[in-house]
Amino acid sequence: MLVSLAVDALRLSRDEGQDPRVRLQASGRFQSILRQLNFEEEVAEIQRADGKKQEKSKAKPPKNVTDPRSLLRVVK
Repeated sequence: MLVSLAVDALRLSRDEGQDPRVRLQASGRFQSILRQLNFEEEVAEIQRADGKKQEKSKAKPPKNVTDPRSLLRVVK
């Protein structure tokens, strides 16, 4: 069911005859459906079948980050 909804949303977002607002909304709907489908597990299974290890890279926050609240000081 979700796959058919995703296909319809993608088709609608690529239809140049539609109103741009409808196309934008359809592309957002397509992205949210893809998140719901959660294809990451299937990709991991395919990579394991190929004998490759899947490494999840965790984004590390950069060091020496300034506090963004310091940019909002009131100048008198």
